[in-house]
Amino acid sequence: MHQELKSSIPVLSCAGYIGVAATGIIRVYKNRHWLKDVVAGAVIGIVSAKLAYFLVNKIWKKKNADEEETDPNATEEKLQAELA
Repeated sequence: MHQELKSSIPVLSCAGYIGVAATGIIRVYKNRHWLKDVVAGAVIGIVSAKLAYFLVNKIWKKKNADEEETDPNATEEKLQAELA
């Protein structure tokens, strides 16, 4: 949530962390989870979100770079420049 909304709605992006922290505290307080389980879940969640955004951005950039190379107009312009 923070990754997606940090630039457009920063208050809401931080509110997500508050909600998650409150949920974790309540789960530990009511003996539904151990503290290490809550911390491990938070680490897994944050790392997986960062990894997902990294991979999507990397794939997106590669896809856009491939499209630019296969653009017929760009290829035609290169050929015309070489012939001139």
